[in-house]
Amino acid sequence: MRARHHAPASLSVLDRLLDEHPDRSADPPHSEVRTQKQMRAALRRDLEALLNATRPWIVLKPHQAMLETSPLGFGIADVTARVLSNEEERERIRADVEATIHRFDPRLTDIRVTLLPDDAPLSAVIRLHIEGILLVDPQPEFVRYSTAILPPGQPISVQAVRET
Repeated sequence: MRARHHAPASLSVLDRLLDEHPDRSADPPHSEVRTQKQMRAALRRDLEALLNATRPWIVLKPHQAMLETSPLGFGIADVTARVLSNEEERERIRADVEATIHRFDPRLTDIRVTLLPDDAPLSAVIRLHIEGILLVDPQPEFVRYSTAILPPGQPISVQAVRET
C-alpha cells in the first residue's frame, strides 16, 4: 500500500498574485506556518467581501434554481427593510448567512453560524459567530470568526476569534 503524501498548503492564484508589501523587492521564503496564516487571513477577507455583498431582490422560478449559486446569488439578502430587533428576522438572517457561506466558500466545511445574545432588546445589530473546518493540508483546521450585521449602509467586518 502506498503512503499518503500531503502536499504543503498552498494559496490560491489570486492570493499569490496579491502583493501586500509592494515596496519590498522580494517576498520572504514560504513556510507551511506562514502559508496557513495567510490562508486564514484570505478566508477572513473573503468572508468579509461575501457578507458585504447584497444579493439583488429577485424571486427565482423553479427552473432558475441554479442562479442561486451564480454571481446573481452572491452575498446576503438585503436587510434594509428588516426589523433587526425581531427574533424571527434575526434567525432568518443567521440562516441566510450560513447558507450563503455554504454556497460560496468551498474551503470551509461543517459551517455553523450562531447568534450571539444581545442585552439590548431593540438592538439593530446582529452579532454572529462563524465556525467551520478550513480544508488545508496536511491537517484541516478549526476556525472561528466574529462578525456583526449592522444597520444598512455600514460595512460588515469579520474578525478571527482566538482560542483561549
